Amino acid sequence: MNKAQKIINGVRYNLEVWMMNPINGVYRFGAQVFTSNKIQSFSMRLIEEFIEDEIDNDKRKTYLEQVALCVVKNHIIDFLTSNKHAIITNLGYWFKEAKRQIDKETKE
Repeated sequence: MNKAQKIINGVRYNLEVWMMNPINGVYRFGAQVFTSNKIQSFSMRLIEEFIEDEIDNDKRKTYLEQVALCVVKNHIIDFLTSNKHAIITNLGYWFKEAKRQIDKETKE
């Protein structure tokens, strides 16, 4: 499980992201966003081919959780305010964006 904290417009968000065991080639990630008065839970699912081709062909759990946490940090407001179809539509792009961001930070 990876944890982070982010403050947006004076509101503190505590984030938790974890990866569950893949089932039938589907990678599943759970996320929870805690604020002072509310907990919201989300799940994200990506197919194995996408994970192998676009994110990490070694499928390292710690790295994949780090990428998923970056997705939630970067798009927390989208997760909290958008409908699920908008999130599903953008999820692959968000994962690729987070991977590039993490890889860039690692190189620096």
